[in-house]
Amino acid sequence: MSTPSNPLTLPQDAAFARGVRWFLVPPLTALALLLLAAAFIIVSYESQHEGMIYTGVRVWGIELGKMSESQAQQELGQLLASSTDRTITIALVDPQSGEDWEFSPADLGISYDVERTVQGAYEVGRSGGPLKALRDRFSAWYFGHELTPVIVFDEGKLEHTLQEVAASTNRPARDAGLTRVSGRFEYTPGQVGRQ
Repeated sequence: MSTPSNPLTLPQDAAFARGVRWFLVPPLTALALLLLAAAFIIVSYESQHEGMIYTGVRVWGIELGKMSESQAQQELGQLLASSTDRTITIALVDPQSGEDWEFSPADLGISYDVERTVQGAYEVGRSGGPLKALRDRFSAWYFGHELTPVIVFDEGKLEHTLQEVAASTNRPARDAGLTRVSGRFEYTPGQVGRQ
C-alpha cells in the first residue's frame, strides 16, 4: 500500500524558496551598489594622487598633500634650510675669559635629509598590504598624518668641532718653578690643568 503524496508540499517549498530569493534581492543589490561605489571612490582618489603625496600628510605643519616629490622637496628644502641657519649656544663658559661658543646645527653634524623625508611622505598610503595602505590613506585624509623630518647626525663633524673648542680651552698642568736667567731667578707660577 502506498501512501498518497501531499500535492501541497512541493509547491509550498518552491513558493517559500521563491519568497526568500525575492526577500534577499534588495539587500544584496544595495550591498553590491555600496561595494561598487566604494571601489569607484577608492580608484578615483588614487587617480587624483597619481605621482603625488596623499592629502593630509604634513611635515612640521606644512601640508604636502597633492604635491609631487620634487615640489615637496623644494618646499621642505626652504623650510629646513632656514632651520639649520639658526645657531645653538653651547652652555660652556670659560670662567676666566668669559668666552662662550655658538654653533649652527651643521657645525655640530646635524642636518636634514629632505629627499628621504619626502620619500617617507610619499610612501604613506602606498606601503604595506592593500588594507594597511587603504587605512593609512583614510587616516591621513581624515585625521592628518604628521611626519618628522629625517635627521642625519655626523659624529665626525661633531668630534672635529669639539676638538677645536678643546684646543682653545685645554691647558696643560704646570708646576711652579724657579729658573735662573742671567744671574737672577725668575719665578714661574704653577698652572692648574684643564681638559
